[in-house]
Amino acid sequence: MAKNQKPVQGYARIRVKGRISEVDFREMPDGKKLCRVTLVVNDLKNQKMAEWFVAVCWEEVAVNAQKYLFKGGEVEFYGYPHLNKWRNHAELQIKVMEMHLITRLKKPESYDPDEKF
Repeated sequence: MAKNQKPVQGYARIRVKGRISEVDFREMPDGKKLCRVTLVVNDLKNQKMAEWFVAVCWEEVAVNAQKYLFKGGEVEFYGYPHLNKWRNHAELQIKVMEMHLITRLKKPESYDPDEKF
C-alpha cells in the first residue's frame, strides 16, 4: 500500500497468517503495481475446515510479494478489511500494509503441483 493510502484512524486492523494458494501480479495501465495473494487459513481446532482470504498489495509491497511469495509458502499479512462488491459477487479483501515472510525459502524455479509442503 502506498504511504498516502493509510486507513482512517480507528479503522479495524487485522492480521492473517496462512499458506499461499495463488499469487497474481499485474501492472496497471497507469503504472501502479498490484499483487493479489489468495491465502488459505486452517482452523486450528478443526483441521478439516479452512477459510480463504484475498490479500491485496500495492506498489512496493506488491513488488516484494511477486518477488518472494510462491504457492505453498507461509506468510503473515497485516492490514485492514475491505469489502469489494460486484453485481453478483462480494469479496472480503485485506488491504495489506505490511507483509512478513514465514517460509524463508527461495522461490522455486519450477513448481511441482505434486510436491508436498
